[in-house]
Amino acid sequence: MNENLKQSLQEYWQQIEQANRQLVQQATEVRTQLGEITAANKKLLFKAQILAVVALILSCCALAGITMYYKKIVDKYKPDAELTRLINAADIYKCDDNLCASVSKEKRGKYHIIKKRHAQ
Repeated sequence: MNENLKQSLQEYWQQIEQANRQLVQQATEVRTQLGEITAANKKLLFKAQILAVVALILSCCALAGITMYYKKIVDKYKPDAELTRLINAADIYKCDDNLCASVSKEKRGKYHIIKKRHAQ
């Protein structure tokens, strides 16, 4: 019986050692896979950062382009806007088919017809 017990314990010990070897092998495989996943995540993060930087640069370029475009438009219409502001500030009104204005050289409250430009 002692021999049977010894053999059973030896078989049991071999099974434990085999299970331990399998566990170590599986742990090594998991560690390797985890390293590969970590490396892939780092590559993906780097690509995402590059993409974000490129998007930011493109956004800045688009903003600069739009700013220059609208600055040209504002500069183009600035003289007209200034003239409109001056006309709005003047004492001018429509009288029949003409414009009439109050001028400072004449008596107060007297309006004069504004002379039309000659077609050139």
